[in-house]
Amino acid sequence: MSVFSPHTQLRMEEIFGPAGPLVSRLGLKQRRAQMDMVYTITTALSQDKGCIIEAPTGSGKSLAYLFPAAEFISSLQAKGLNPRVVISTASKGLQEQLISKDFPLLTHIYPNLTCRVLKGAQNYLCLNRLHRAAQNKKKPELMYQAQELLLREEELKHMIHGSKDEALALGCTDELWLEICGANPCCCRTDTHLCYKKAAYRAAKESHILCVNHTFLAFLALFTPSIHPAQPQPEETLLIIDEGHELLPQVRSALNKNFSLFTLKQLIHSLQNAETQAKYLATLEHIVDSLCAVIPEGEGTPVQHGDTQVAFELGRLAELMRDLSNDLKGDYDELFAGGFYFDDKDAQDAVLVYSVLARNASFLGEFLRTFPKDTLFEVHREPERRSKYSRLRIQYRPFSY
Repeated sequence: MSVFSPHTQLRMEEIFGPAGPLVSRLGLKQRRAQMDMVYTITTALSQDKGCIIEAPTGSGKSLAYLFPAAEFISSLQAKGLNPRVVISTASKGLQEQLISKDFPLLTHIYPNLTCRVLKGAQNYLCLNRLHRAAQNKKKPELMYQAQELLLREEELKHMIHGSKDEALALGCTDELWLEICGANPCCCRTDTHLCYKKAAYRAAKESHILCVNHTFLAFLALFTPSIHPAQPQPEETLLIIDEGHELLPQVRSALNKNFSLFTLKQLIHSLQNAETQAKYLATLEHIVDSLCAVIPEGEGTPVQHGDTQVAFELGRLAELMRDLSNDLKGDYDELFAGGFYFDDKDAQDAVLVYSVLARNASFLGEFLRTFPKDTLFEVHREPERRSKYSRLRIQYRPFSY
C-alpha cells in the first residue's frame, strides 16, 4: 500500500526549497545533500520499501527524515488510519536535539502533530516514592533529604520533564534520586501524587512521533504488541533508526542476560503455600543435579540442537519458571486486592516475577523450540566449592554472530 501521492515530492521541494518556510521564514540554509536524502526517503516510502542512508554529521539528517515522516502521517490520516512514527537513537544528545530544535521546527509547519521523547523509568521523578522516602525511618539520612526536598514540592510538580537534572537543580542528591525515580513499580493503586514516568507514558501513547533509544526499542519489540504505545497496525507504523551503527551493540548489551538458579530458589521460598514450595524445590534440585552431571566445569558449554539431555532439562526449567511466575503472580494479585502496602523490597520482588521470570521462560522456551542460528545459550558450571544453586549459570546471548 503506497502511502504517498505524486504530489509528495513537490511538497518536500516547497518546504526545503529557497522559498520554503525552512529557509525563508526560519533562516535555515538549503543543502543539496539534505534534499537528496529527502528524495531517497520519499521515493522508498512511495514504493513501500525501506532505505539505508549514510551521511556526515551536520548534513541535516534529522530534518531529512522528520518531514517525510510527517507526510507519512498526514497521508494515512487522510485515509482514516491511525499512523505512528517511532524514531530510535543511540545517544541522549540526539534526543535532546530533537526535543529542543528539530521537533519545534516540524510542528511549526505541521501544527497538528505531537512529538514526544520516552526514556527509561529511571529518568523520571515519582512524587509517590518521594513521599514514601520522607517517611522511611529505616534510611534516616535519605529520609531527611526527602523531607527537605518536599519543602519544594510545588516546584517539583511544575518541572518540564520531571528529569534527574531538574530534580538535582532543586536540591536532590544522586543517592536520593535512586530512591525517588520511577524505576521499579513506583506507584501503588492508592497513590495520588504526580508520577512523571506515568505522565510520560500517557503522553507517548498520544504522540504521533515518538523518540526512544535503541535499548528501549529492543524491549518494545520483544515484550509489547507494538513498538508504539498506541499499538497501531504494522502497516501504519514507520520505524526510523538514527545512529544505526550503534543499534546492534546496544541491543546485544541490553538483552544479554544470566539466569540465576539461586534467585529462582529464593523466589520459590517466597511462595505462600508450603506444599507448592516443596514441589518446585524438588523439581529444581533434580534439574540442577542432572545438568551438573553432563556439563563440564570451566568455560560455558553452548546448548546446541541434538543435546537432548541438556535441552530436555532446560525445557523443564523453562516450564518451571513459567508455572512459578503464574503462581507468584497469583500471590501478589491477592496481596494487591487486599490493599497490601508494598515496600521497596516487595516491589522489587514483584518486578522480578512479572518482568524477568516470565520473560526468561519465554526466551528459553523459544530458543529450545527453534534453535535460531543468531542466538546462543551457554551453560556455565562453576567450581564445586560453590553451593549447588550458585554452581550453574545459564547465559542468553542474542545476535552472537
